[in-house]
Amino acid sequence: MSAPLTQPSSAPLAGDQGSCDPGDATFVDCAATAINLKSAARLLVIVMGEFHSEGAAASLTCRIAVDGVNSQAGASPGEETTDNTSLGATDGLGATLVTEQLAQGPHQLALRCSQPSAEDGRLGSASIAVLGVSG
Repeated sequence: MSAPLTQPSSAPLAGDQGSCDPGDATFVDCAATAINLKSAARLLVIVMGEFHSEGAAASLTCRIAVDGVNSQAGASPGEETTDNTSLGATDGLGATLVTEQLAQGPHQLALRCSQPSAEDGRLGSASIAVLGVSG
């Protein structure tokens, strides 16, 4: 069993909302935020979004990035063979990450997505929320 987390007297908090339409396999920020840690801490990162395709089955590869480096935390929303999403009927995306201990100072966090195929997938209502935790 891991040790319980202790809450600092003032937990840093940050967040953002956005959307994205990746054009290819290059990752783009769908929602991003910055946080300035007064002391070393871990971060709880929560991301969400609504995937939909445009006219044909499509998918995205989405990752949580910390200080410009994609983590393994994320999701790959989409369809393999049949376009079954639209602006009114989306597939949900959700992922969380607890980082390793990060040093005091500024840090950048983002929900990044890429489009692995030529079909058009998009992520709407993308959001990222970040909470600093000690321990």
